[in-house]
Amino acid sequence: MRKNIEEWMENIPGGMIIFRADDSSEIVYANRRAMEIYGCFSMEELLKLTGKSFIGGIFEEDRYRAEKGIWGQIDTGKRNYDHVVFRVHTKNGTMRQLDAFGRLTDDPDFGFVFYVFLADNDQVLGGYQARRAAFEHFMCEGETNGKDLTEPGYKGYLYFNLSKSVPVLKYDGIRYIPDGEEKTHTYEDHFEFVMSRMFNDEDRRNAQKYSRSRLLTYYQSGKRTLQTNLRYRCRGGWINIHTDFMMTEDPDTGDVILLVQNENNSTEMLFERIIGTVITDLFEEMIYIDGPADVVLVEDHRGEEPVRVKASFRASTRRICLETGLSEEKPEDFLVTLGNVAADEEKVGWTFRKDGRIKLAQLREPYRGSGQFFILLNDITDRVEEYMDRSETNSPESEKSSALAHEYFTVIEIDVKERKIKPYKIYDNSPQILVDLINEGDYDKVCRAFTRYMVSGRYQKTFAKYSQLDYMAKRLSEIPTYDYIFESSSGFFTKFRAVRMKEINGEVTRMIVGFSDCDQEVRNYNKVYQESMTDELTGLNNRFGLREDFNGFPGRTLVIGRFDIDEFRRINDQCGHDAGDAALRDYAQLLRKSFQEMNIYRYGSDEFLIIGDYLPGSFEQSIAAYQSGLESMTVPGTEQKLSASVGYVTAYCESNEMLRHMLRASGQNLQKVKNNGKRGIFGCIYREEN
Repeated sequence: MRKNIEEWMENIPGGMIIFRADDSSEIVYANRRAMEIYGCFSMEELLKLTGKSFIGGIFEEDRYRAEKGIWGQIDTGKRNYDHVVFRVHTKNGTMRQLDAFGRLTDDPDFGFVFYVFLADNDQVLGGYQARRAAFEHFMCEGETNGKDLTEPGYKGYLYFNLSKSVPVLKYDGIRYIPDGEEKTHTYEDHFEFVMSRMFNDEDRRNAQKYSRSRLLTYYQSGKRTLQTNLRYRCRGGWINIHTDFMMTEDPDTGDVILLVQNENNSTEMLFERIIGTVITDLFEEMIYIDGPADVVLVEDHRGEEPVRVKASFRASTRRICLETGLSEEKPEDFLVTLGNVAADEEKVGWTFRKDGRIKLAQLREPYRGSGQFFILLNDITDRVEEYMDRSETNSPESEKSSALAHEYFTVIEIDVKERKIKPYKIYDNSPQILVDLINEGDYDKVCRAFTRYMVSGRYQKTFAKYSQLDYMAKRLSEIPTYDYIFESSSGFFTKFRAVRMKEINGEVTRMIVGFSDCDQEVRNYNKVYQESMTDELTGLNNRFGLREDFNGFPGRTLVIGRFDIDEFRRINDQCGHDAGDAALRDYAQLLRKSFQEMNIYRYGSDEFLIIGDYLPGSFEQSIAAYQSGLESMTVPGTEQKLSASVGYVTAYCESNEMLRHMLRASGQNLQKVKNNGKRGIFGCIYREEN
């Protein structure tokens, strides 16, 4: 019996480790998959790498999570399954993140031990990081249709959170948003504004397609980019505007983020397309220079009516320099200077004084090397004076404190040398003992009290370490800020943030610590994480779920089957997409019922995949049950029979590479069936030479 158990452990789809339930956590058994996860080829290598200790093989910052689950079962005597995520160092020096499911067991040979099942989730992290990088590129670069946000054809751009109907605070050149309302200006507000600027009823009807609800529907149907051409009424008159709508999903929250970009779509000359129409809504004064054509066009919107003046560039160089604060040069040299400034991203904007006022100038070159430039001017005197008044009464540190206090429910400032604190804000529902200690000003006491009263038991030990003043000072000497998310005693997730305020000779002397609610973000992430691996229509795992399971299949004798519904496109065309969707759901249910012990995936539109252990006789019975169920299936709502083609292979799978070859071979067998009239099944033993 014992031998049979060990053979079973060697063939399970994941790592299995057994270690003693005592302080040593000595490893007494590991299957081959567990050794592979750690990059080892033998038990001796694994013991040497970990120091014979299961806890010793875990990355130091993650050990508390593992120890908490272990000792929780030992102390209480409860034999619950415990799930922990932690990182380990492999033999080749890389770091891997694992899902571990452990349970305390009284083993007849070893006594009290823990049985731990290990699953490698590096692919999940890799997928998430790729989505995170793509999202950050979207937010930073804002590219649509090969154009980026800095090209002057755009009126500007806005980001909105469509899911929550809130703005994402990244605006450029959108002047109609009232001052002070930037943080509340939603897409509905934007939509109402542009509807009021439509040229005629036809444009208004077309614009209705881009309401918030319609955009969310488009996104759910798979459309990510939309475009339209409409006529808007701007300050300078009517103008044709090309609008790009581009949507993506925040991988952390699952929220749909919308980027709106407006581009002048007229065919007139560049300055005629923009001056007096779109850009005039954004800037008080604008100078357009066309050196090769010897043209300067100045547009001034400081009065009630716009004033436009056209002149010779060569004769106006001195005047341009006086108006923009630039040094006077010969016309040809002045063009070279403008080209050099436009190429330097740090110098495209500058301030200067004229007539006792402070002006902001921005330089744009629409096409590199064209000799054409826009100089955009705004008076910022009032804003500068307001900032100077505020700076006299508020130090940079207190401004940082105020900003943090606005977002967080508890904020304290810490004097590292004195180990004293100054509160900015205290959570209303904090225990009185914690409020008293904060007001008393001793950080060490506050830290201990906070750990005890405000942090759930499973996080207390780790939180106590990460919130130690010496630990925080060391971390903040290396980075300006860091976050840590933990579960509060009331069961909600909270973000702990430490921010460096001041340092002397590399030593941090002051810092701010804040606590904010991130419960919804954490729960949204967990929900998106689970939903990302599931096909919404059928409830089966999808390709992403397959990537999750992929590393668990090698080392087993497998059967891999590809199932494809015959003539599915004709079902959609003749019976409608609702009938097609219903057929997919019914077919998925048939696969579940027939192959209960298998992993089943929706592999494509109408293609499904099964992977599982090949047991002679049992698999053939499953195929027979599948064929019997298929014979009685029809397309829902019709009398039309449903048929499918199947191709499969079986073999002992030695590696991930061989698994990929087997997947390809099952697809080739499926294609053989479809080439021979469909409605059949063909399978064989996979051999590399085939």
